[in-house]
Amino acid sequence: MVTREPVLLSHKNNKMNKYNLLFKMYTASLLFLLFTQVGLAQCPTMTLYLKNQVDVDSFPIKYPDCTDLPEALVIGTEDFEPESDIDDLSPLSQITSIQGYFRINRTKLVNLEGLSNIEALHSLDVSHNDLLESFSGLSKLKTIATGLNVYANDKLPNFVGLESLEMIGGDFIIGKTTGGLVSLKNVNGLSNLQSIGGYFNILYNPVLENFDGLSSLQKVGVCNMLGNTVLDDISGLQFFDTHFLTELEIVGNPNLSECNILSVCEYLAIPGSKKVIEDNKTGCDSYPEVILACNPSINIGVFCPDPINVAIPSGSTEVIVVWDDPISVTNCANGSSITL
Repeated sequence: MVTREPVLLSHKNNKMNKYNLLFKMYTASLLFLLFTQVGLAQCPTMTLYLKNQVDVDSFPIKYPDCTDLPEALVIGTEDFEPESDIDDLSPLSQITSIQGYFRINRTKLVNLEGLSNIEALHSLDVSHNDLLESFSGLSKLKTIATGLNVYANDKLPNFVGLESLEMIGGDFIIGKTTGGLVSLKNVNGLSNLQSIGGYFNILYNPVLENFDGLSSLQKVGVCNMLGNTVLDDISGLQFFDTHFLTELEIVGNPNLSECNILSVCEYLAIPGSKKVIEDNKTGCDSYPEVILACNPSINIGVFCPDPINVAIPSGSTEVIVVWDDPISVTNCANGSSITL
């Protein structure tokens, strides 16, 4: 009995070691599968470029559980590259937010269907999509933290599809100094937009007629309306709160004769307000014209140049100061004149 016990004990130890080894191998296999799945579920850790339809289609395969992109997303190609063949964004339907910038450039998209679960973006840049006719697909988008930039989409007639958008934290730029949106007739689709924290630039859009559709807009930082050839009605901007406005520029809109809307009149009445109003149609061709239109009871207006503060150079007793001549306008009968 005594001599056999060590043999039996050794046999038990060998058996236990075998079970331990199998358990460790099984555990290692499970961990390997687990980490493999976790790795597949992770989102990309740097800017993701989807340059063709194959790239778009492969997104849910490579990142099956990725809903909140931590970095930027670029759909389409760069200006120096051939146009992308992307025409379907439905494989991206799992995405709910994008923490980096989001750019859609040089695609064959007609709309943005497939992005219907996105509720928040850092920024959005949509340009050079020659077939794009609608923002349809962004029905849940409520906020854009920094900016929305839209230009060179030759078939885009309005902003239908962005009805849920309430806030743009930075700039909202429609068009571009080198050429605006050639088919944009109005801004329909932005009926719930309440706030633009930075610049609201409407630049060189040749068929834009009015701003109807912006009835909820209350806050604008800087407003620039430049070179919109047929624009003849800006009453859609009349309700924004001028306490937030820091600069107003209405220049080069040759069909625009009435600028005396409520918000513009209130802003121009603020002493020292920064404004440039020129090269529009008579009635909105200068700051004094608009002031008189805002205050029709005033028969004569004389507008002196803004105050100028100039420091005299050290060691000198004088300095040259140049200022504009005062401007005079009148609502009196034709033929009346003012002598300054």
